[in-house]
Amino acid sequence: MRRSIRIALAILVLLLVSWGMWRVLRSEPTYEGRPLASWLQQHADAAYTGDQRAREEAEIAIQHIGTNALPTLWLWITKRDSSAKKFLLANWPFGERALIQLGVHPAGEYHAKTTYACGVLKAAARPLVPGLILLLKDSDPDIRSSAAFALGRIGPAAEAAVPALMASLADSAAQNNALAALRAIDVKPEILVRVLGEFLSSTNLGQQLWAMANLAAYGTNARSAAPKILELIHDPRWYLGNAASNCIKEIDPAGLRGDSRGRD
Repeated sequence: MRRSIRIALAILVLLLVSWGMWRVLRSEPTYEGRPLASWLQQHADAAYTGDQRAREEAEIAIQHIGTNALPTLWLWITKRDSSAKKFLLANWPFGERALIQLGVHPAGEYHAKTTYACGVLKAAARPLVPGLILLLKDSDPDIRSSAAFALGRIGPAAEAAVPALMASLADSAAQNNALAALRAIDVKPEILVRVLGEFLSSTNLGQQLWAMANLAAYGTNARSAAPKILELIHDPRWYLGNAASNCIKEIDPAGLRGDSRGRD
């Protein structure tokens, strides 16, 4: 009985919030009578199916909307699920999909719309960069990750975010998207290799494994990190040693052969 009351209260709160959001979102920019979200969906669907004509049509529409989309994109990427909404999504008796069909969408869906749109708008989304940099320090890990992803989708026009993205490499929630963003912004590989190499000395095992996995992707271009990785091969934690061995095979196989100590 108590659980039913909590669900009913959550629905009431959610309806009030949804009504407020509807008042804001109804001002979403349009092109030829269709809202931005509709064009983004067409673009994504066409990219998936390979429908070049539909994709080009949607791209023209999104670019025509241009900077008029930015207030809506900012609203989307900063959207958060209230406690009531989280409770409802977790406890709705017919499942989350049924709620989505009723128009109740998790915040992550809105974050994804913004990141996708940034990839279409590219340099036109540059005015969002200062705000996205601030979001890299948000308390919500999903927002931090989405902000890093959005910066990468903007590409070289988000160059001002490089220092903040470098700092986000230490954030387990955002580090993968932050690294991808730095690559998309065209940060030189040797700089990224040096930064990744610094994580090899971390006391955080997860950071060490993450750094080695990404250093391996650079192949011989990451050879400068080989001395430290060779040290880790002999770490008493076998999983760390094996990860180091696999990494060195990619970046400096000659160094592995020359290491006379070997693994047991």
